Amino acid sequence: MQESVAVTISFDKDSAEPAVIAITGELDLSNCDAVRARLDEVGLIATRVILDLQDLDFIDSTGLSTVVRLGKQVKERGGQLAVVVTKPSIRKLFSITALDKRFAISESIEEVHFSD
Repeated sequence: MQESVAVTISFDKDSAEPAVIAITGELDLSNCDAVRARLDEVGLIATRVILDLQDLDFIDSTGLSTVVRLGKQVKERGGQLAVVVTKPSIRKLFSITALDKRFAISESIEEVHFSD
């Protein structure tokens, strides 16, 4: 049975604003392929991406690999990925896996700053 996940993308390729991808629910093995397909829509084009995980309830190792994949796609074009995480349990996973060293982690979209 597939777990509940929703992906919302706000992106205008002609705008200077960063792409915002919000993932809500649970990101795990059961739904990662579908989520990756949606993330590729932005990850292969945008150079500044905010991954909003404020309403993510659960993420497993395949979900974390999906975040890493998005980061690689963006970085390959000289871009930056910022991740918004508010839940302590998910923030701890980013810390344990050292992904907090790889990506800029913020507690809100308003706190995200990209280097020029």
